[in-house]
Amino acid sequence: MLRQLLVILILYIIINQLILYFGTTKNEEIDNFANDTKDTKQVPDAEEENKNKKSKKTSKNKNNEKTKNNIESVIPLNLFGEPQEVVPNKYVIWSFNQPVPWSQIIYIYGQDYPFRFYLKTHVPSLNDYQSWKQILTNLDFDSKTGELIIPSRDEESALALANLIVSNFQGQLTVETILENNLIEISVTKAKQYDIVKNKLRQQIIEALNGKTNKFLEKNEVHNNDYEEDLANKNDVQPVNSDNNENFKNENEPIAYESDNLAYL
Repeated sequence: MLRQLLVILILYIIINQLILYFGTTKNEEIDNFANDTKDTKQVPDAEEENKNKKSKKTSKNKNNEKTKNNIESVIPLNLFGEPQEVVPNKYVIWSFNQPVPWSQIIYIYGQDYPFRFYLKTHVPSLNDYQSWKQILTNLDFDSKTGELIIPSRDEESALALANLIVSNFQGQLTVETILENNLIEISVTKAKQYDIVKNKLRQQIIEALNGKTNKFLEKNEVHNNDYEEDLANKNDVQPVNSDNNENFKNENEPIAYESDNLAYL
């Protein structure tokens, strides 16, 4: 009887050992299979990740292109050359190492006068600046950089105003003469009507500030011997012989502005 119990006990132990052995082996096989499956899936995951990156890049490029198109529907980004900074729906900045004559131009979205034209010039005195401030109420000056800031809807108006302001600061014209002869309206009107006048104004400002012709003007040089006098000193603009321009009208053509306080910008 005792011998039978010992045999049964030995068989029980052997069976348990076999169960433990085969159970462990099976679990290891399952784990190995799972690991192999995981490793096999890592390659497709990497490929999928690359696809996602490419998809995101493509989507970003499309968004950038869409943003650019949205901006250019309001204003051409290359209007004054390659912009230095663009913040959609906020502002666009163009900067110039060699003023033409602007040192900087900023376009601000949603404003009545969206452009800011920066002009580095010597202001003789606070009184001189205040005199123009009374005429152009939105005129500004940055004392740190020595730049006049002319808000405007277009460059032609800003050039006409800058030419008159610089002429006044340099003692060539008085404010009274400018106002009495309607030189602001006349200059702005002619600058908008004729490219030759716009280029001449640009040239006059640069020469007044720097004493030499800027390289920018070499590409836009006005080849006309009949047009030599400063527009600011004329009560009217005389006819100019040019293949690209019609004869200027002799009558004054003031522009209608939406302001009662002489804010001609």
